[in-house]
Amino acid sequence: MKDRQTVFETLQAQGVSRRQFMKFCAVTASSLALSGKTAQAFAQALGSAPRPSVIWMSFQQCTGCSESLLRSFNPNVENLILSVISLDYHESLQVAAGHQAEQARANAIAANRSRGAKHILVVDGSIPTAENEWWMAVAGRSAIETLTEAMTEAEIVIALGTCATFGGIPAAYPNPSKAMGVDELMAARLIPTMPLVNISGCPPDGARLLQPPRSLQQRPLRQLSRRRGGEAGLLPLHARLPGAIDLQRMHHSEMERGDEFPHALRPWLHRVLRAQVLGQDARG
Repeated sequence: MKDRQTVFETLQAQGVSRRQFMKFCAVTASSLALSGKTAQAFAQALGSAPRPSVIWMSFQQCTGCSESLLRSFNPNVENLILSVISLDYHESLQVAAGHQAEQARANAIAANRSRGAKHILVVDGSIPTAENEWWMAVAGRSAIETLTEAMTEAEIVIALGTCATFGGIPAAYPNPSKAMGVDELMAARLIPTMPLVNISGCPPDGARLLQPPRSLQQRPLRQLSRRRGGEAGLLPLHARLPGAIDLQRMHHSEMERGDEFPHALRPWLHRVLRAQVLGQDARG
């Protein structure tokens, strides 16, 4: 897939000069206490890296999550697909159908494997389980089988919408299809356990749908605490609680360096989570 744009080519198309790019890499390397030679290698690796491959799988859903994505702006879906990610499979948006669509997904996974990369797996819709596993089948295979195959070589799973996160309407009483969300499937060990980002909502806010792929590329570093010597490292993408460091509450513009996180809800919980993230004593 030679025609796939690299990260640096995408930045150039958006007006970022090579000088600005190298300055960003130098500052990032310096914050990690890397040498100048290592900083050059870092810039070369980042600049030549292709846009992240995204495979979007839909199960028991109403296409509302896709509609929300299509109606999003700042950035809009055109900018997302053409400049930020490589959307290699989406059954509602792609031209291919039938066996050609299945082959397109397999080809995308194989192409990523050939260059030693993994894809981002987006899931919307709940998944039927147990004796009702075959309530949904694609190309003669159950939803769980298809999902498991797509997860084997994924870097991260993004569950979009209430159905994918908590089961949604398909899982409502009496739940005839025994539907579950991705998190519950992992807890029940019905699918592989791996990093998961939950973005709930029916449908979820379109702006929130755009955050995880960009956050994987621009994942912020937390600084060492000046007062308490907290441990440095990457901020988590998902805290599983509706606090300030959850993607549901955090705008991308708020993901900045520092030891203060703005919060809209649960100030006491925010204080506890902040202490955990920064490696501080929650009582301080």
